[in-house]
Amino acid sequence: MNRITTDWIPSLTTLRKNFARRFLLLALCSLFLAGCAKEPVSLDFDYSIIQKPVTVKIAPSLKEHREIILRVCREEMERLGAILDETDEDSEIAMINRLGPGVTFPINSEMNRMIRFCTDFEERSEGQFTALIYPIGYMWGFHGNPNPVGISPEIATASLDSLHTSTFRLTEKTIELNSPFTRLDVGGIAEGYITDLTIIRLRVQNVSGIMVKVGDSARALGGKDDGTPYTFPIPHPFEEGKIVGHVELKNRIAASMSNIHRLQSQVDGQIIGHIINPITAMPVTNTVQTVGIATSATKSDALATSLAVAGTNKSPRLLHRFGKDSPVYGIIIPNKQPLEIHISKGAEQYFQVAPEYASSVTHLATLDSQEAEAALQADGLQKRERAERLRQGILSNKDIAVEEVPTSATVDTNKTTLAEEYETKKP
Repeated sequence: MNRITTDWIPSLTTLRKNFARRFLLLALCSLFLAGCAKEPVSLDFDYSIIQKPVTVKIAPSLKEHREIILRVCREEMERLGAILDETDEDSEIAMINRLGPGVTFPINSEMNRMIRFCTDFEERSEGQFTALIYPIGYMWGFHGNPNPVGISPEIATASLDSLHTSTFRLTEKTIELNSPFTRLDVGGIAEGYITDLTIIRLRVQNVSGIMVKVGDSARALGGKDDGTPYTFPIPHPFEEGKIVGHVELKNRIAASMSNIHRLQSQVDGQIIGHIINPITAMPVTNTVQTVGIATSATKSDALATSLAVAGTNKSPRLLHRFGKDSPVYGIIIPNKQPLEIHISKGAEQYFQVAPEYASSVTHLATLDSQEAEAALQADGLQKRERAERLRQGILSNKDIAVEEVPTSATVDTNKTTLAEEYETKKP
């Protein structure tokens, strides 16, 4: 009978020795590879706020401080999200939109600023941006409408009556909606506003080398460890996975992007983009994607939306009015192929086009002296109209600006705060 032996089976001691040798070899290989690996350009952290993705990039030189940096970002974003998230029924914006006409509702200074900024941008854009687009957006299938029916030209004309600041009464600490159809939509600047306020909070921590991106708005505090700026990539609107270029976030510059297909609804089998023209009450179709470049993310966010409505023909006047107190730049991609990239004068100092799309770039027209004068006269008329609304009590005569952050608290050259950028001049 054959004898079965177990001589070939290694002992427990032998197994332990072999495992120890292999573990040591693996650890040495890992250390070698780690030593050879290139230091990462940034440490990236991702989460979400107001239903929008958030990315925080931190220079590796700050890795010992990343916990406090991320905590500051989260605290500020969650604080603002509790005010601005319309999907949260307990948020301040949701409670305001549940008000009936004639009800005075207390608001905090943050919401007051947001509404005033939206009013300012509505005037700058000559009605191509508004915080009162909510009812029309709802009819087109947004803001949670499960059964969109669209809008006929007749209904559109009637709906436009609600898009005027006289439909609400704003004071320093309260708001009163004067129409049963009035609803506020501050989403046109919410991403940029949260980005700006987060950057301002980070300055107090005396750090530099961070980029914050909320949704499609981005702003940097300093640059990367190698001295190069953080960048904001611009995706190809028609070919997924491709990039047409990027914006360098340097010299206190922020950038925001609008794409008509980022949010969509379907009405009678037709795909509808989420950007609605406040002048016609119809969805924007001629422009597919825009980028606003400004000295704050709040302004660049409003500019990007306004550019989508204005298109290439009306954008020179729009850019002139938005840039009356600080430089702004725009990028417009029409909704047609082959690809066209229209950029405003001076945008090339921040926008770096991908080499394969360089031939697609053309410059937007600029206003001549007569057109510029007409734009200034229109601005003067709007200031007089604003003064009349103040006289009637539709707006409070106390203009609120974002608190100043001491410039001594920063080691970066980005010293422009929202107070400097948007402090409203009394008429």
